[in-house]
Amino acid sequence: MKEERSAPESASPRQKEAARPRSARPAPRTSIDQGQNIQSAEPQQMLNAILADEFVLYVRTLNCHWNVRGMQFHSLHAFFEQLYKEEADIIDDLAEKVRAVGGTAMATMEEYLGNSRLKEQVGAPGDPRKMIADLAAGHETVVKHLREVFHAVEEKFDDPSTSNFLADLLEKHEKMMWMLQTHLDRELE
Repeated sequence: MKEERSAPESASPRQKEAARPRSARPAPRTSIDQGQNIQSAEPQQMLNAILADEFVLYVRTLNCHWNVRGMQFHSLHAFFEQLYKEEADIIDDLAEKVRAVGGTAMATMEEYLGNSRLKEQVGAPGDPRKMIADLAAGHETVVKHLREVFHAVEEKFDDPSTSNFLADLLEKHEKMMWMLQTHLDRELE
């Protein structure tokens, strides 16, 4: 007979959940047994909201790439290109993840703008220092949103795949944010 495990009083909610016998835990919210991977709408909506943020950030980065000027034009033009290419890959991976969990990936500007925490920046993006600061702030917003969604997925759903996906995405954004903020540490002129 299996021995009952119990978590100490000081354990985190995650530790307490792990200590519960498997039969007492809620069943995963997928129907993989029937050859499908359909999950509840909430994780799909969370992933689509991140997708919307990513797309708005992608367009902001393109704007900087196309409109950068000044003494650092060449290096910043290449740097912004690197960033928007990484964003394009993230967008594709996110859309595929939404599909993999049984949802429909957002794919219109109206949906992106209506669901993003980031807003469009209309007009010229400003001098290179402002461009970099605006992109860094955008990545910071995405990082905060990713952390919220990661914790929600960890606490509410038995979904290690989506948790890992979000953790990897968070790491990418933290690196991009760090690279942008590092540019602001030195004089650009």
